[in-house]
Amino acid sequence: MWWGRETVCDVYLARAGLALCAGAVPPQFIAAADTTQLASQLTLMLTKLPGRVRLRLWLSGGAARAFRMDGVESLRSEDEFERAAHALAAQRTALSEPLRLWVEPARAARADVRVAVACEQSWLEQMEQAVTAAPGKRISLIRPWWSEALARVVTAGASPPAVGIIDTESLTLVVGAAHGIAQLHSVYPVSNDAPGRAAQQRALVRAGLDPATTPLVRLELGGATPTSTKCALAIDEGRPPCAH
Repeated sequence: MWWGRETVCDVYLARAGLALCAGAVPPQFIAAADTTQLASQLTLMLTKLPGRVRLRLWLSGGAARAFRMDGVESLRSEDEFERAAHALAAQRTALSEPLRLWVEPARAARADVRVAVACEQSWLEQMEQAVTAAPGKRISLIRPWWSEALARVVTAGASPPAVGIIDTESLTLVVGAAHGIAQLHSVYPVSNDAPGRAAQQRALVRAGLDPATTPLVRLELGGATPTSTKCALAIDEGRPPCAH
């Protein structure tokens, strides 16, 4: 049982690295060569945090890959949506089974479209075990970071016809974010260097969008993200990340 005061912190987890938001210092991305090193770095970082900490894990688009499910208007329960997602996930995401899946909440009145997210179960279990190996740390939330960023764009009242959401290793392109998702594209891997940005623009063009006018939301780590629209790790009830 958990007693006393807990600190709430955010952790960004990608296939190739992680970042911890702790206090006022901007989160810095730390690269990892493989899953084992990633888990070890996560445990080490969390062990250095004092006291009891409740963690929100935000997954990259490479780790938590989205895909659109069409023609699901006949499904009536979340269990039915999840079974349909399991039947499609491996083919749509190129991830290795077994997979852990969840279905994103409907964002509009369209009953024939839902978005599902898949993550390799073995990878995620290693991350969960890395957290429990750090004394006094527990997980309260696991979500794709792109979904949080998209929700913030829509909640802010913006209604662009499309938005590109870019983290450290992937691009999630959503067309029709505010009025029912018409297209959903996940591009992985894609970097944020010059070749990566060229790949991002090519993905926009393939979707029939103008790279010059399509807004891009990029994950901001260390205050060094070269973009016009930035999005920090998370916002919880209007408070900054890692609010006490």
